[in-house]
Amino acid sequence: MNLTTLGWAVVHSLWQGTLLAGLAALVLSTLPDSRARARHLVAYASLIAMLILPLATALASADPMGEGIRQPVMRAVDDAIGLPAVLEVRAFVVPAAAVLWILGLTLYLVRVGREWRRAQQLQRLDLDDAGDPIRSLVAELRARLSLRTTVNVHRSRRASVPMVLGWLRPVILLPTGTAASLAPRQLRAVLAHELAHVRRRDYLANLIQIAAETMLFHHAAAHWISRRIRTEREYCCDDVAVSVGSDPADYARALAALDDARDDCRLAVAAASGTLLDRIQRIVGHPRPVLTPTRGVAALGAASLLAAVMLALTSVVPPALPLDVKMRSKMTGPATGGPPPGAVSLPRTPLR
Repeated sequence: MNLTTLGWAVVHSLWQGTLLAGLAALVLSTLPDSRARARHLVAYASLIAMLILPLATALASADPMGEGIRQPVMRAVDDAIGLPAVLEVRAFVVPAAAVLWILGLTLYLVRVGREWRRAQQLQRLDLDDAGDPIRSLVAELRARLSLRTTVNVHRSRRASVPMVLGWLRPVILLPTGTAASLAPRQLRAVLAHELAHVRRRDYLANLIQIAAETMLFHHAAAHWISRRIRTEREYCCDDVAVSVGSDPADYARALAALDDARDDCRLAVAAASGTLLDRIQRIVGHPRPVLTPTRGVAALGAASLLAAVMLALTSVVPPALPLDVKMRSKMTGPATGGPPPGAVSLPRTPLR
């Protein structure tokens, strides 16, 4: 892949990601709060589409704007800005976008590498035996959840909240003080939450999500979708914890106790992840702000308008149009079909 293709992928990601976020907001607003699994799937699919679609468009040299749309938009852009100015800016922006993206990706990868190293240290260092009572409780919950995967559980002097690390050989880490500070029913609910992550293979899904989030570090809409994925993931596991017989009020108090020690390692899937107050209100059935259909329609409208402006500014002019061309205010010819004197005939060059 050359620098120009990469630059176009970055440019296309701006308008395509914005539009996809608006569509995701609309769909999420129509799904009830109780359907956390469906909401999680919609958000996750939107993030993956944000990653794949711009790259596919750039590699295929696809033209997102047909000739029937391009000509009137070109007239509007020329009247407002001037096509030579747009071409000059585009000639600089496309390669610059690729260079800036590479630099930003490098810095972001350094951050992810530090988090990976920390996750590896959590799995190996300062671990103590969890004790027979906790292992028996984990075995009971595994049977209750029909979970065949072997799950090890340890007390950790480094972990600040209960968390799951690993995919093929998952490990639950309990902070040393958690078992002592939580009542037995609360500890059971927290362990059920972590085992739900294992059953859903959330650790692997989280790694893929971090990879997509890293590639889309430059896009605010991708970060919004990624936060939505993490929130819905925790909702799913909260529902599992309550479904195995945990009292919602006890479970909510357990989450409140974990809030002050929230961990910031994104590579772990932890009981204290997400917005704790929002999760607690959801568990106990307390009213809270949600994305309504009206807000979803408004979000889609705003995203569509913004995406259309981005598309017009980046893709309206075919690459072969000379920089010194000034468009006439009228591009349609007389009834004979020919262009008026001095009008520019638009080349049908595929968009790069």
